[in-house]
Amino acid sequence: MRPFTDIELQRWCESGPGQDRERVVAHLAECAACASHYAKAIRRHPLTADADNASVIYATETGSPPWTMPVDVRERFRSGSAYWWTVTALDGTGAPVTWSARRPFTLAGP
Repeated sequence: MRPFTDIELQRWCESGPGQDRERVVAHLAECAACASHYAKAIRRHPLTADADNASVIYATETGSPPWTMPVDVRERFRSGSAYWWTVTALDGTGAPVTWSARRPFTLAGP
């Protein structure tokens, strides 16, 4: 098993593991050092709006559900704009356990 490269980590943080998902998950399950490095890379790379807009809307960590979006964050969203979200579950050491696919959404107008 070879360690992840910084280029791979950057690519996965920006757009998810894609076709490498199975390899990433298998490697993270076996290599604590890479799991820690991957978790740190994910935390440093905030979530963004759609691919054409690099504005950060919100990124957070929570210990348990439910999670409520703060009012000041909700006010940053604009009707008709395309956004996406994803969730990464971390274990007690901060290593990713699983994550959701990118979920797009658009806010309806008033």
